[in-house]
Amino acid sequence: MKQIRLLFLLAICFAALVNLHMASADSEPDVSMDPITQIGNRDFDLLSPGSGWVLLGTRLYWTDSSGEIWQDITPPGFSLLGPRAVAFLDSQQGWVVETEHDERHGFRYSLARTADGGENWQRWEIELFPVGDVASLAQSLSLFVLDSETGWLVVRHASSANFNEGTLFRTEDGGKTWERLHIPIGEPVFFLTRDVGWVAGGVNGTELYQTRDGGQTWIPERLPGMQNEHPRRCELPQFINAREGVLLAQSGKTLEFYSTKDGGLHWHLVATQVNGGDSVTSSPMPWVLSSSDQALVFTTRMRHQIRWDVFAGLSATVSNLDVPGNILALRMATADSGWAFYQNGFCAVDGMACRQDSGLLQTRDGGQSWIDLALPLPVEPRIVKVSPVPEQTHLVEEELVQPFVGHGFDICEIPSLATLQNWSTQSPYRTINLYIGGSSRGCGNAALTAEYLEQLSQQGWKFIPTWVGPQAACTSYGSRMSYDAAVAHAQGVQEAQAALTTAAILGLAHPDRSDALIYYDLEAYDTSNTPCREAAEAFIYGWSMQLQAHNNQAGLYGSSCASGLSYYTDLPHVPDVIWPAHWIYSSFNSEASVWGVACLSDTVWSNQQRIRQYAGDHQETWGGITLSIDSNVLDGRVSTIGTATQTYIVEPALHPAPGSTCGAPGEPATGWYPLPVYAGHQAYATLNATTAEQSTNSASWDLPLLPCRTLYAVEALIVNHPQIVWCEGQTLTGDTNYAQYLIQHAQGITEIALDQRPLADAWAWLGVYEFDPAVPGGVVLDTVTGELLGTTSISFSAIRFTPVTTCMTSTTTSHIYFTPTVVNADAHAPVTVTLMISNVVNLGAFDYLISFDPAVVTATQVTVGQFIGSTNRIVTPLGPIIDNVNGTVNFGAFSQGEALGPSGNGVLAYIRFQAQSSGETPLHFANHSTLDIEGALLPTTASDGHITVVACLGDFNADGQIDISDIQTIAGRWRIRHTDPLYETRFDLNGNGEIDISDIQTVASRWLVVCAVVNSSGMAPMP
Repeated sequence: MKQIRLLFLLAICFAALVNLHMASADSEPDVSMDPITQIGNRDFDLLSPGSGWVLLGTRLYWTDSSGEIWQDITPPGFSLLGPRAVAFLDSQQGWVVETEHDERHGFRYSLARTADGGENWQRWEIELFPVGDVASLAQSLSLFVLDSETGWLVVRHASSANFNEGTLFRTEDGGKTWERLHIPIGEPVFFLTRDVGWVAGGVNGTELYQTRDGGQTWIPERLPGMQNEHPRRCELPQFINAREGVLLAQSGKTLEFYSTKDGGLHWHLVATQVNGGDSVTSSPMPWVLSSSDQALVFTTRMRHQIRWDVFAGLSATVSNLDVPGNILALRMATADSGWAFYQNGFCAVDGMACRQDSGLLQTRDGGQSWIDLALPLPVEPRIVKVSPVPEQTHLVEEELVQPFVGHGFDICEIPSLATLQNWSTQSPYRTINLYIGGSSRGCGNAALTAEYLEQLSQQGWKFIPTWVGPQAACTSYGSRMSYDAAVAHAQGVQEAQAALTTAAILGLAHPDRSDALIYYDLEAYDTSNTPCREAAEAFIYGWSMQLQAHNNQAGLYGSSCASGLSYYTDLPHVPDVIWPAHWIYSSFNSEASVWGVACLSDTVWSNQQRIRQYAGDHQETWGGITLSIDSNVLDGRVSTIGTATQTYIVEPALHPAPGSTCGAPGEPATGWYPLPVYAGHQAYATLNATTAEQSTNSASWDLPLLPCRTLYAVEALIVNHPQIVWCEGQTLTGDTNYAQYLIQHAQGITEIALDQRPLADAWAWLGVYEFDPAVPGGVVLDTVTGELLGTTSISFSAIRFTPVTTCMTSTTTSHIYFTPTVVNADAHAPVTVTLMISNVVNLGAFDYLISFDPAVVTATQVTVGQFIGSTNRIVTPLGPIIDNVNGTVNFGAFSQGEALGPSGNGVLAYIRFQAQSSGETPLHFANHSTLDIEGALLPTTASDGHITVVACLGDFNADGQIDISDIQTIAGRWRIRHTDPLYETRFDLNGNGEIDISDIQTVASRWLVVCAVVNSSGMAPMP
């Protein structure tokens, strides 16, 4: 541990040097933007017939003549290069907010205000965030002005597509000062009055909140029938006066119109319309409520419109549109006059050239016809040349990780197969990110299955698997890593284990959990907070180490500056690939490059090891289908699909059975609360108990019919659910942080305390255990949490068992072996080799001398695996002694303590090599010693990178067969405990400290089994 902390201190010193040189050429942020002729869907507004404004690139224009004449009204001194927002209250009063990147202080914010239609502007800087606050890093800004003095500004935080968070500011003095408030999501707001307002959207677009105190507090808006139904994408409401308004939602493939006549206190479903497209679209629905009480809506297909006469008769008129693309944003000044932003994109048949068009349209007949709006500058189409992916002739067909040069996108909720089939041929993108799991995953992604990914692979897609677990300790995210560096390191290891299991289930890793590429999503945090940064470094160290130990590649996503990516270059286990987020464009750009990333030198991760996220959340239309995405350019590595790992899922048994009633007043409830179904699994919740005497409920999962005895990862499905209203009106706001799971496995019973608070539609990691189909086992959930009786809920659903090693053989011959046994080196690339042990009983110590070719690789580090200390014995490493002249490394470990040594399968050590030249070298055991906890040397042979323990389980007289002699031998030692002088570990087959009936039964069940025969090379068959 002292060595680990020393490494962290060295990393801190290195980080300080990096900060001192932030102004160097490698660290300068690229401030280039899209061509000036580009326009976005929030870059215009129409305030009266013919009068409105438009942002074109870095200039702001105004027209009073429906576009015949435009006036440049850009505020003097404003660059409008970064995130910006514009709002006009009327033809005279306007506000502009812009951001500028400051090397020392992050983002600075400035406001300009006009009272004469842009002829003159007042400008001042506005103090929104403290110096160094990572929340100041803006992905986008939105501004809502209610009157000349009152307005709200939303700063959406820069993040991956998995997150949607922001900060709300309110002004009541015309923008001179701003009060910082809370907002649940980083989306635009609408305010009906100074007090009443709404915000809608979120990661999946399904969140809707209302405030009644001007934005101080927000509560979820519950539309009629929203609970436990299809998720709804909700849009912001629109009003024709202070009391009458309409709100649009999409439920499945149905559009729903809700109306209110009391200022939004109550909503009523007044109309529905079946709509084509995906059941939940990933893009907002453009619509507007005109002053004539009609709602004009453009559906997800965007090529026809629906006009509802909402308050008078509820009649609907559907008409086809003759427009050049999908309409993504709509503004109507009257029932007849309006502007619309459109976009379209398509690719040539060969997919090597694509074109993207966008622009503004205007209507003067209520949307029946649309014509181009003349703009002050022509909006040129994007002509995109897509470079073909170079042939990778050296790739082995079974390799799941492959190099890739080209473009990709990421989106939180995976779209439908039909949508992605369209984009696979009609967009320039060929890779897609997959948020495969983690406690911080913001979208359910229930569609992500091995079968689904296989179909996407057939469409030609490559994948960027991403895990979203605990975030930095000093952030405000619900799931956070520990401040303690040692604990954070262990958390990183655990997250890697969980991610590998999920990857194997999806076919993104081989069944032995190798050859995977997984990126960890680490969001922005205060890197000047030393304990927080040290913990993050320790976490990523554990993440990378564990992935690389299984011959996988560890990736890391984060803000190039605010996630401190440069700090991870000196870790003992450096991430193999990185994915920096540094946004310099607003949408797809064929000229984007992985180089020139802010705060990151081009000399690191330079060998096809980079993805660069260059455009944050925005809408793009290709082939007539619009998605909200982030854009990426790749000169790095991606994943493909292999054979998925079989999983075994068990539904819970409830005790008492469902249907129980609430307890008497003052007593705990015995009932079960049904929760929403997720991914086909029913979920339940119950109240917690403080003590065992108060506990009335429990749930259990019997061991499923497993194929063999081996190690299995155990995970619990925790389903997202709303607030629970229990008996007698009791409302529970959240789950417990101390759910007690008892896992009964082949080695005994393990108790796990699970923090359920940050989990939502996620498989929670409970650990890896050995299970034997012949030995009873399973999982039990106890309601005793130690918290105050009935104050929290305990939710649960299915339990998943996933094999993480191959089945043990019938002879249970023990092996020690390298993975891989031959190191294939690529010049200048690091290689990690894992030393595994299988079928061992009561391991106490090992000491090995390994030889290799120093002309091909040199050894740099040896890390002892966790297996030898997994029974809580004290472990002392031996060495390593590295001799890169002669090509040897000597290492080992021994354990001490009262507990027994570990049994079964596990990792003995990780050996890190640095390639010196392209080629390969086998690994040999030049010397080897493997011992039990009594110091007895296990009889072994070594050949070709494998050690085989010659004797087999139960063959006490070593005659090559389990016979009556062996049964009599162990029966004569019945009830001898480990404290008895006659105790020998080789007879304690289950490692529980006593020769008991279980050990005798194990040997008896193997009667007449012939042990593995050693072949001429001195090696028995591998398990």
